[in-house]
Amino acid sequence: MPDDFILDPPAVGFREAFAGRRVDVVLNSLAREFVDASLELLAPQGRFVEMGRTALRDPEELTRANPGMTYAPVELGEAGPERMGEILRTVVGLFEAGVLEPLPVRAWDV
Repeated sequence: MPDDFILDPPAVGFREAFAGRRVDVVLNSLAREFVDASLELLAPQGRFVEMGRTALRDPEELTRANPGMTYAPVELGEAGPERMGEILRTVVGLFEAGVLEPLPVRAWDV
């Protein structure tokens, strides 16, 4: 996927980076004005997956205001231990198969 398709919102001016474009999926873990900015960038039939817990919105209110949009708050802890184990095994398998790559890590000597 091209680098300009994935942005780290707090690190860049993502409103400006996506100026004139809409996104299909937002994986959100932000709060305050970043949630509003992310919602503004969502395509009409887009999916907003809310992983943060500090700025939850009312899904019915959002879909009334944005027909076709899906707002899905997610709480991984609610999945339960069996489902969490399944998810983790799947993710580890994707790393082992080379589908996913670890994020870069920077370390400094103390």
